[in-house]
Amino acid sequence: MLLAPKLKVSEQRFYFAGDMFCSNNNNQLTFADAYIMKMTLYDWSDEECVEILSNIYDSSGHARLFIAEHLVPSPDTPHFSKLFDMHMMCVAS
Repeated sequence: MLLAPKLKVSEQRFYFAGDMFCSNNNNQLTFADAYIMKMTLYDWSDEECVEILSNIYDSSGHARLFIAEHLVPSPDTPHFSKLFDMHMMCVAS
């Protein structure tokens, strides 16, 4: 369920799907003030992450980018993100 209607800000917000690998400056990225990437970058290689972030940077102009990802601590520290990594390796393999 989208939160915008509950907060009565639907006319100020919109959602769209885009191609994060598209480097075309005429794509929909030029119309956004902010982008949110949640649990996205962990699934791509370093080179692909650089391409994704470069495309957003090149296409977005003044937009802000908010990234929500799990940070994996040192090997000797127990943490949920390590369980999540193992889960993703089993499911996405």
